[in-house]
Amino acid sequence: MRTIWGYMVIALAIIVIGPPVEASSTSTSARSDCPTPPQSSWTSAERWAWQQISNHLSADFNQKAGASPAVNKSDGWDETRKLSSAFIETILFDKPYRECINRHGIFISGAWFNETLHLSDGKIPFTLFIERSRFEKGVDLSRSILTNALVIRSSYISGRFTMETSQVGRFLFLQNSIFADDTSFAASTINGRFNMTGAKFLKNVRLDSTTVGDALIAHTPTEFQTLNMSIANIDRLVDLSGAIVHGKLLMGGIQVKGNVWLRQQFTAEEEVRINLAHIGNVDISGGNFSTVNLTSTVIEGDLNLGTMTRQNILAAQDDPSARRRGPPTWREGAKLILRNTAATTLVDSNDSWPATIDLQGFKYQRLGGPILNEHQSDVLERPVSQYQDWLARDPASSTYPYEQLASVLRYYGKYNEANHILFAGREHVRHQTNCLEWIWQTLLMATIGYGYGNYQFRSLWWIGILVLVGYFFLRYNEEKDLDDQPLGLIYSLDMLLPFVKLRDAHYAIELKKDCVRYYFYVHTLMGYVLATFLIAGLTGLTK
Repeated sequence: MRTIWGYMVIALAIIVIGPPVEASSTSTSARSDCPTPPQSSWTSAERWAWQQISNHLSADFNQKAGASPAVNKSDGWDETRKLSSAFIETILFDKPYRECINRHGIFISGAWFNETLHLSDGKIPFTLFIERSRFEKGVDLSRSILTNALVIRSSYISGRFTMETSQVGRFLFLQNSIFADDTSFAASTINGRFNMTGAKFLKNVRLDSTTVGDALIAHTPTEFQTLNMSIANIDRLVDLSGAIVHGKLLMGGIQVKGNVWLRQQFTAEEEVRINLAHIGNVDISGGNFSTVNLTSTVIEGDLNLGTMTRQNILAAQDDPSARRRGPPTWREGAKLILRNTAATTLVDSNDSWPATIDLQGFKYQRLGGPILNEHQSDVLERPVSQYQDWLARDPASSTYPYEQLASVLRYYGKYNEANHILFAGREHVRHQTNCLEWIWQTLLMATIGYGYGNYQFRSLWWIGILVLVGYFFLRYNEEKDLDDQPLGLIYSLDMLLPFVKLRDAHYAIELKKDCVRYYFYVHTLMGYVLATFLIAGLTGLTK
């Protein structure tokens, strides 16, 4: 009875106080609290690793050997470091071994895996941390469930790395590792942060249909070949600042509640495709691009092409580099496609745009870019010529981009600038029309300026010119009583104005010379033509 009470007191103490404190990873003292012995088939390296892990210590082969071989070279990797897939599977999935593992997980460093590490369809209830190790045949974590986290850091994976349809309860870190073959996280769910900073992916990476509950981060000097993030769902941030994508970056249909940052020397050597996506903010300032396709993408906040919004200025208080973000660099033949794209604010500078852009259907509500220093002016104070140069980079025969910009300028009270933009849009289209349409558009341009603002009063110039021409016909053909300056000018004006009679006596005068009489027939007809154009312009029929 006394023994039973003693066991009960010990159990109660463990519950209240908690498990024993973990031994330091640098300690070499063994503990005997795990009753599960190593298997007889295990190698000496695996026996040593299990002794370390079961005693809640790190299995650090580099520390044990006193050397750290280069993970991307075969030299220095031998039997003294080799761990088999069967060994890892046993300690992770066999209950007697798994129960001996500390709740903080497994730490392995400097290990050599000379066969594929098969962990598919398994459930790992603690963190698996592997660093400075070499995988000769790849890793298979397909359909696995890691309730905590997975860290594979500063390692070399020669074969395929597969984590398709897997789940990670907390975070997934792959910093500074080299992936020599295809890598796939397709349809996986990472509930926390996914960090690939410094990793090099020498072949294709699949993140399509992947869900990340926090941020996906791949800073400098991360390198990808083709990166496919189509239909991915990222909660807070996609940050590829400074990363290099040698092939295509595919982000079609991606959903990002927060920001997509392809900035600060981010480089895409081929097309960046972010079509049919829904994103909070997109920032490509300071990036290096060939073609960027944002067709039918909805951007809830800013589309930033190289200057600062007020949000950026506030962010710069914590991130000084934010103030150094300039416009993107565009390669020769580059193109930016914004067809049917929607953004709340367009933030740019004069040098933000490539030579060719597609602005058809591009909608934006505001223009950003407040003053930063004496060398940068407010976007609303730019001369109209800069806007015209930007819009003219869209080769399509359409006035839509001009009408969109004009509507935003009107929102800011810039009505005169808006009319200049609308006039420029009609001119852009006129130069691309067929012969008959060109003649008609030229008449509208020359007479009433297409009916935009002060341009429509060009008809007054024509009235003045025709009045003078009529007067000189009268003067130099010696029409009696009409060759004096006041009378001749008034007569010429009266004959030009339709629906109005300045003096009834003018209509009783019979012109004697045929050339003068025939001219005033045309003169009167031109008055009706000008009046028709002016009425059409004032009523908006020509817009």
